[in-house]
Amino acid sequence: MCFDARSSMEAFIISSIGTSMLYFSADKTKQKISYFWMSVTLIQLWEYFIWKNINNKAKNRFWTTILRTNISLQPLIGLLVLISLPSYLPRHVLISILFIELVVLIRWFYNIYKESEQVTKVSNNNHLDWPGGFVDMQISNILPTIVYLIVLTILPWFVKPLKTGLSFGMLIALSLVLSVLKLEHFNIINSSGWRSIWCYVAASIPLIQSIII
Repeated sequence: MCFDARSSMEAFIISSIGTSMLYFSADKTKQKISYFWMSVTLIQLWEYFIWKNINNKAKNRFWTTILRTNISLQPLIGLLVLISLPSYLPRHVLISILFIELVVLIRWFYNIYKESEQVTKVSNNNHLDWPGGFVDMQISNILPTIVYLIVLTILPWFVKPLKTGLSFGMLIALSLVLSVLKLEHFNIINSSGWRSIWCYVAASIPLIQSIII
C-alpha cells in the first residue's frame, strides 16, 4: 500500500497500535474485530520486507507468496469474525457463504502457488504491484476477487448493533477504496505528498475503529 520500506513500517506500527487497542479492550466485539484488522495490518509488514528485497528475486518471491496468502485469507477471517458476532443476517446464510469461500480459497491457493515464481514489481506510480492483484482479469482470478469484495464490502454492514455494523462496513470500504486508488490504473493518488497522507490515513483505520465503536 505504501510507497517505500520506511512508510510501510511506519504504517505497520500505526495500524498495530489501533489493532492492539481493539484487542486489549474489555469489549468482546472489539476484540473479535481486531482479528480481521490484524490480517490487514500484517500486509504492511510483508510489504516492508518486499521493499527491502525488491531486487532479490528469491526473497521477493517468498514475501510475495506470504503477502498473497495473507490477502486470500482475509475474507475467511472476516467471515469467521462476522459469524461470531450478532448479525441481522440469518446464521445459515453466513455458514453457506463460508462454505463457498472455502471452495474459492482452495482455488485461490492453487493460483498463488502455481504462480509462486512471480515477483512483486514497482509500478509506474511507485507502489508495489504484486501478481493476482485487484485488476488482474485472468478468468482464474475473477471469482476469488468477486467473493473477496462481496465478503468485505457487504456483509460487515449487517453486524449488530447498527452503529457497529455501520462503522465496520464503512471503514473496511474506505480501506479497500484507498487500496484500489493507489493502483497505476488511477491517477488520483500520484504525488508523493498525497501518497504519504493516503498511506497513513489507511493505516489509521483500526485506530479510528477502536474510537468510534
